[in-house]
Amino acid sequence: MRSKIFILFTIVGLSLSVVSCKKDYSKLTTDFICNLSDSCEVLMKIDSEKEHLVYYKRTGDKSFYRYNVETEAVEVIAADVSNGMEVKDIFAGKENIIVCAHKWGDEYNQSAEVFLYNVENQKFEKLEDCDYYESNTGSKTIACTSVMQMQRPPYARVETIRVYDYDGKLIKEEEKEDEEARNSTAEYDDDDDENPSQVFYCDICKKRVMATEKFEADIKAGRCKPHDGYRPDGTRYYDDSHEWQYIIY
Repeated sequence: MRSKIFILFTIVGLSLSVVSCKKDYSKLTTDFICNLSDSCEVLMKIDSEKEHLVYYKRTGDKSFYRYNVETEAVEVIAADVSNGMEVKDIFAGKENIIVCAHKWGDEYNQSAEVFLYNVENQKFEKLEDCDYYESNTGSKTIACTSVMQMQRPPYARVETIRVYDYDGKLIKEEEKEDEEARNSTAEYDDDDDENPSQVFYCDICKKRVMATEKFEADIKAGRCKPHDGYRPDGTRYYDDSHEWQYIIY
């Protein structure tokens, strides 16, 4: 009888020991978040039987971080952006994370990339290649705009806008035409079928000139704004000539 009682107490004691040794991941997660610096923002918490993770970012960083509560390991998560792109924004949805990169330029020379980080499989996929994006933190949506310049009269700009939520779900898609651009190019209409002109566009000063050749475009437009030029050997020099691109119609 005594041996049975001893065995019973031993089993109960071991059970209590196992329970007491089991980590309280909820408390550990809370403690970790409380100890983050003020420059950090928690993006998402994962607390399941399978894993216990905290995703967070630091102000100004181009990547975000995944902290494993169980192993106390920190992993840097970074999107593979194209050359010249700079990560500007990181947004968290309910299930996924959005990373936005931008390449600065003027109105006619800028581009952006939007990536979706799937938290479940821990992989990135590219959501959009566009000209620029705008985010709305209130509605937790991001609008990606791609601009196409029409190559025939009236040369209007057509914008394709796709709106996603922060989980990467497409909410709305629309196209709209820039009437101002349409009207500003009306002066380039040309009725001379025997000697058709071209619309020359300067990448430097953004002027548009109707001409039959680049020499004529130079005469009509005058000199370009001062800028650096480059010789074939790569050396720089002062230049005030246009860098013409053209569209034949």
